[in-house]
Amino acid sequence: MDILKIYHDLAPCQTGPQRKSAAGAEFNAVLEKKMNVGGAQPTGSLDSSQQMVIEKGERLLALLDDYAAQLKDPGASLKDIGGLVETIKNETRHVREDQAALNKTDPALDDIVDALTLTATVAAYKFDRGDYV
Repeated sequence: MDILKIYHDLAPCQTGPQRKSAAGAEFNAVLEKKMNVGGAQPTGSLDSSQQMVIEKGERLLALLDDYAAQLKDPGASLKDIGGLVETIKNETRHVREDQAALNKTDPALDDIVDALTLTATVAAYKFDRGDYV
């Protein structure tokens, strides 16, 4: 087998860093195109109302983390946890109100907020029902 013949046959093919950068550029172009399908906005172009919903959602998520930590803590009283549950209910209501003000402009954000508020509502309901007594 002639190795030089094989090498010369393959030489016109791009290999190495040039091919990787070209493939990377092609991949990035396809990724950007797909990310913008369906009206999704790039992360840097959020309006103030979307940013507010995201920040309130992050606060609600932090409250749920605190709630989970207090449920694990044997020293935490149900009275203390009850106060946190009321805060979770209030934050859930605020997030839903702000989400409604967006008028369904960002379906992906709506899906995330729906999942988050559903989780918070179920957690509060289970506490109120007495699942942890």
